[in-house]
Amino acid sequence: MRFLFLAALVVILSACSRMEETTLANLRQLASQEFQWLKSEPSGKTGVILEERRTMKFVQFGGRSLSVDLPHQTLSREEMERAERVMTRFGVKKEVYPLGEGSGRYTQTAFQKDLNGDEAEAFRIADAVFREIYLLPSDAKITAIRVE
Repeated sequence: MRFLFLAALVVILSACSRMEETTLANLRQLASQEFQWLKSEPSGKTGVILEERRTMKFVQFGGRSLSVDLPHQTLSREEMERAERVMTRFGVKKEVYPLGEGSGRYTQTAFQKDLNGDEAEAFRIADAVFREIYLLPSDAKITAIRVE
């Protein structure tokens, strides 16, 4: 399963329609609002990036099925080790696949899973990413960025 989110990150500033912020301690309400928006979008080609403002550490969700994507780009070696344990607990597999063409070809590593619209599971994963992988405190500022 491959997502268009990496391409979306390149154009994120022009594609963002709305951004909201809360603390990690209050993530549930914001995440629920954003997941409901994703599930209601008719095209199914939308995404939400939940990002810690200061460090720019993030996890992203896409489409009506709430597919989760945690790419390796923002993960340190220690975070990658924690991610392997945490994401395995949720049944989120580590995918490794080639991207690009010719000399620009590279290997992408990401933790990805289609959650079949399960908002509760999506929230549990997002919360675990911030608390158990990134080790962020409860007062960390989390921003929701909509990508259309």
